[in-house]
Amino acid sequence: MSIILTSAINAQDLNLGLQGRYDLDGSVIDLSQNQIHGNNLNVEFAPGINQEVNSCGSFNGTNAYVDLGPSNRGIDREVCLSAWVKTDSDERQFVISKYKWQEDRGYFLAIDQGRPIIGGRLNCNEFYQCIGDVNLSDGNWHHVLGIINNNVFQIWAGCRLLSTLNVDCSNPNLSCSDPLTIGNWFQGGNGDYRFFEGLIDQVRIYNRALTEEEIILLCNESTLSDLNDPETVIERVRIFPNPFDKVLLVNFDNYLTGSHFRIYDFKGKIVKRGILKSHLNMSELTSGVYLFEIIDQNNLRIKVDRLIKH
Repeated sequence: MSIILTSAINAQDLNLGLQGRYDLDGSVIDLSQNQIHGNNLNVEFAPGINQEVNSCGSFNGTNAYVDLGPSNRGIDREVCLSAWVKTDSDERQFVISKYKWQEDRGYFLAIDQGRPIIGGRLNCNEFYQCIGDVNLSDGNWHHVLGIINNNVFQIWAGCRLLSTLNVDCSNPNLSCSDPLTIGNWFQGGNGDYRFFEGLIDQVRIYNRALTEEEIILLCNESTLSDLNDPETVIERVRIFPNPFDKVLLVNFDNYLTGSHFRIYDFKGKIVKRGILKSHLNMSELTSGVYLFEIIDQNNLRIKVDRLIKH
């Protein structure tokens, strides 16, 4: 989950177009329907965004990466790359990459001097980069997402669109023969493979461009993060059980005492609201999928994970 300033959103099917899902929770297996499991080269595991043991990949910046094989996974004109990253390195480093400049094709999600980048080649003899003007190399967790949609590049971080780049390419094609990798640029350039130094969690690879609503939902799925105000301290918010029946239990930090909550249905309509308490009666809600939102004393809206009512 993430602290964001936004309005209600509709729940979307985040499995649509999902061509690779790597949670890096002690393994490099693919949790998408493709089941293209990775080859782990020197990647260790560490506590991830949920602080669970061995729940993310730890990359040493010198020789650690995950080889996901050469399959293009149906990605040719559109791609969306999503990951959680934690680093304090200012080096140019690749989070996700399938990029071969000799073929004038491919794409990558990277960080350079702390700035997130979505880049690549579209088969048009040009190299493109869309760069976000924020610093992610601060040793904190950040959600970063890049989209290439035909001739449009977008880079997102912390649920926010940072930059858009429109290019001129008559017949874009992103497919290339090099492997898809997590944590480096497989082919490299001049001996520099742009190895990632830090932690990577929850990698998602799509063969379509996600909508704004889907991006916000995706970056709210897992952990507390506040790109707008890094001084805000919220230890943990736990909402359970999930799925739930008549009663929803909420554990929250003292910071949120006196806050309010809202519950939205899948159409974005508010179906319940009130003062945040540790026990919430939900017996009037019908079975389905909901979004839970906490509004603190400063009127910041805190989105939490999707909830399912039996």
